[in-house]
Amino acid sequence: MKSDIVNIRKWLKDAEVLLVSKPGLGYFVEGDDATCKNLLNQLLGTERLCAPLDAEMRKKQMMIQLLLFDKPISSTSFSDEYGVVKNTIIFDLQQIKALFTANDVQLIANHLGFSVAGDERRRRMLLERLIQENFTDYDLFMMMSKLTNFEKEASFNYFESILPSTFSIYYESVLKLIGTHLSEQIIHETPYFELFTLALRLTISLVRIIENCPIGDGEELLNLGEQTGFTASLLSELEKIYHKPLLKAEYDYVYTDLSATTPVNVLELTSRMVEFVTQEVQIPFNEDSLLFQNLAAHLTLSLERTHHYLNGYNPFLKAIKKNEIALFEKIRQLIARELGLKIAQDESFISYITLHFMAAKERVGNGERKIRVVYVCATGLGVSSFIQQK
Repeated sequence: MKSDIVNIRKWLKDAEVLLVSKPGLGYFVEGDDATCKNLLNQLLGTERLCAPLDAEMRKKQMMIQLLLFDKPISSTSFSDEYGVVKNTIIFDLQQIKALFTANDVQLIANHLGFSVAGDERRRRMLLERLIQENFTDYDLFMMMSKLTNFEKEASFNYFESILPSTFSIYYESVLKLIGTHLSEQIIHETPYFELFTLALRLTISLVRIIENCPIGDGEELLNLGEQTGFTASLLSELEKIYHKPLLKAEYDYVYTDLSATTPVNVLELTSRMVEFVTQEVQIPFNEDSLLFQNLAAHLTLSLERTHHYLNGYNPFLKAIKKNEIALFEKIRQLIARELGLKIAQDESFISYITLHFMAAKERVGNGERKIRVVYVCATGLGVSSFIQQK
């Protein structure tokens, strides 16, 4: 550790940042904020690019390939691509089959190899989730860097370290297309997460159309006279580049999956939500007025949008489902009842609501009452007492 610290101190010193140590406190850095952020980005990027492909990442990349393409892929092809023996690939595919089944798609095996069957929309939702799980804040930073500096292409394809190369090639092409059409106004008005979802869905839509697997019947064409704007112009450009039809169902998939069919009274919905979760998990959320205010504001923004990305990117989703699965599922149950099963499938939407309840949980506690207990002990010296708080 001492040797590592010496090397770290030298590396930081070269960038004019100090590594400081104080007894009883530990180590911390002192330096310009911009410089420290740049060094952090370097470390995150180096860690991702140099890290070997572990078993979980290998399985994710295999699943992405199977979901993206219709042509069967043999176990031998997977074995050659990932540099592991065929028995390891067969074991991976057994686990992949179970995961696919749990998400209502099927892994099919025949003499040609392995492929996927199932509803196209569910297939794409699972594909989105697998790709989102691989992305970090640094990956989003890299994406935005490419969008705003598309003319300065990197000497390497960074996203191949996250995504299978077969997907990464199309993704890079879509990012470049978005970058050429991105105005300063759109950059300032659109959250990074929405731009990421847009790029991701455009890529998936493009690949699946090339595979002749559009959403729906693939017959109704998009009327550009009726649908204008940034998304429509991007789809129009992709049509020209790849000579594929501009389908209305694909526009609906890329731009929106959910739209309000009936108006929602947000204040009443918020009130019912707080009361329901309070009763179900036995935590006094209804005593927290700040929860009501924050949740109502969040739902207003979410439900009054002109479009809503189903399964949009949420960097906290995995941690929330791991640490607060019971709370997450209760909220999903209520959303299904109040807003419909389709919105209840949107785990990103559910997790953002769960975050509000998690914050309130910190404020109100777990609902446990504090009990003050007095113990009285008789001794030869008299009576002593002490108070223990539970």
